[in-house]
Amino acid sequence: MKKLLLLIGFICMAGNLFAQVKEEEQDAEIDAIIDELILDENSILDYIDELNKYHVLFLSVAYNNKTYFLGRDLNIDQFTLSPQAIYQHPSGAYIGISGVVYSEFDPKWDLTTATLGFSNNFGKHDNFNFDISYSRYLFTDSASRDFENSFDGSFSIETKNRLIGASAGVTYFFGEEQGFQNNFDIYSTVNLFKINNKHLVSFNPQLSFILGNESIDTSRIDDLIVDIPIIQTVVNEFETYALRNTQLSVPLNLEINDFELEIGYNFNFPNALIFESNLEESSFFNLGVSYIFSFQ
Repeated sequence: MKKLLLLIGFICMAGNLFAQVKEEEQDAEIDAIIDELILDENSILDYIDELNKYHVLFLSVAYNNKTYFLGRDLNIDQFTLSPQAIYQHPSGAYIGISGVVYSEFDPKWDLTTATLGFSNNFGKHDNFNFDISYSRYLFTDSASRDFENSFDGSFSIETKNRLIGASAGVTYFFGEEQGFQNNFDIYSTVNLFKINNKHLVSFNPQLSFILGNESIDTSRIDDLIVDIPIIQTVVNEFETYALRNTQLSVPLNLEINDFELEIGYNFNFPNALIFESNLEESSFFNLGVSYIFSFQ
């Protein structure tokens, strides 16, 4: 009987020891996986992106100290404000509303845009994206009916580390008039440094090529009662598809948790049309603030 009890006790001890060793091996394996994720920032970002699907509310306000028409100076000294609110569902569907305020227009709130769209990232590292949307333009001046609607589509690709990206987009405008506009962008995200080891400062340059054949809605400019010969001259010429403007943006971004501040400078290199001579380059300063609310 004693031998039997000793044998049972030994078996129990061996079983507990084996279980402990097995548990330690599993813990070690889990620790190794976690260490690998921590060492590979892209892996942990992908891991988090797979596990967490959030509802997102994005609020922003952008300020430009000057206003240009496709890089061209209209001889109107005014600034613009553009507030925006976008809600995105975890599925990728989103709805947004935005506005444009011109300092010299009357009324100053010139345009409200309502947008409904769908955006999705795909690929092994989610570095591909496509976006499709419909926008409805509501002008404060009811006479502005040339472009009341648009369909938009874009496709973008980024490197695995998100350092360099490129995108192409097309917009079809329609209303009483119709037209197309294309944009091709090359951009980069360079992380510079962190403040207090947690607030990221980054440099986000972008080079954009804007092409199109859209007509021009001059009703809002007519309200200013100023003489702008270039507008009257280019109306017909702009119906021909061509490169309109090349823009270089050089912004700095500061991220503080869900808050982001952007300060940038922008350079326009408008492509002169046949009748345009001595077309000068232009530039402007921009400031933007945004906040992201995310919830499950």
